[in-house]
Amino acid sequence: MKQKQKIWMLGVIVFTLIFIASSIIFKIFDFEGLPSQFFGALIGVVITAIITVFLLQGQTANEEERDKSVKVFEKKQEIYHTFLEELKKIIQDGEITIVSKGKDSKLDKSVDELKDLIFQLGYLQMHTSEKTITAVLEGVAKIIQLMNDFDSTQEADKQKALPNYYSSLSEELFSIVATLRLTFIKKNANQ
Repeated sequence: MKQKQKIWMLGVIVFTLIFIASSIIFKIFDFEGLPSQFFGALIGVVITAIITVFLLQGQTANEEERDKSVKVFEKKQEIYHTFLEELKKIIQDGEITIVSKGKDSKLDKSVDELKDLIFQLGYLQMHTSEKTITAVLEGVAKIIQLMNDFDSTQEADKQKALPNYYSSLSEELFSIVATLRLTFIKKNANQ
């Protein structure tokens, strides 16, 4: 490796000397002005190199910041989607499954949607503002209340209450999604 470097350096020096000698011989440069021209070119190269270094450092810092912002954005998006998936499971089965005793008086720990939802809310709280998490918690509480109210409705009245139930459920879910979306838009506008 060092041998190749020495050969390249020697080659550059030889060609530089040949260029300077041929420039003087063919009177492209006059011998008296050559040092000042060489010095001026050298200063130009140094200034260009310094400016290039500053520009590359700024560009690198901007790219690193952008990459960091993209990773944070993707992580937040993943957390928001996971939270919404957890909420979807609860809404689809119409109840929050809590660890309870099974028929044989043992705890059925296979599914505990409430704990999963609480953990998802915790993850969400880490990545959002106090105002956002409060709005999401209120929306989740309203959804749970709507589900409880609908479950306690008499079977004969459920068919009549169904359109109102789904309308209210949709409004609350869309409210949560809008809150999360607004958080996304604000964070990305600031970055």
